[in-house]
Amino acid sequence: GFVSERPSGRETPAITACVARPREEASEVPGAAEKLGATVWAPCYARNHSMPVLLDGARTLEDMGMRVIKVALFRPSWNYAVGSDWPPDESFETLRDVAEHQHFRELWDMRFDTYVLVAYSTAGGGSAGNMAAGYWVQGISEAKEAEEELQFYEAAAFF
Repeated sequence: GFVSERPSGRETPAITACVARPREEASEVPGAAEKLGATVWAPCYARNHSMPVLLDGARTLEDMGMRVIKVALFRPSWNYAVGSDWPPDESFETLRDVAEHQHFRELWDMRFDTYVLVAYSTAGGGSAGNMAAGYWVQGISEAKEAEEELQFYEAAAFF
């Protein structure tokens, strides 16, 4: 693991901690809920198994009073696999199709003011890697570039 060094020169294990406050206490730091957020992306566990892990993580942040969330808007069956019933990634023909899925629609209806999206179009097809966007590493054809631009335009139009 990571180690930190005390002024005395002794090494100790690093400590990482997060203190979540109930919503009524979050107002003690003016503007914090509108400026600070968290990422819900490829979680390894869920707190509430009665809902998709994307929504479980989002509801947890919402309950903490956060108004900013960052999510992955691509390959949902891989990025949000735990306890979720996503169709195969190949069934999403466009980026907008991902954004319009019911689980994401429920996310868009939550009380967040800011959504930070990590998004990839489906123009490059699937790949073995997480990003599924490897088509641009070795160049991109004019047709794929046009498809990419159109998919981002249509997804933006949805929002």
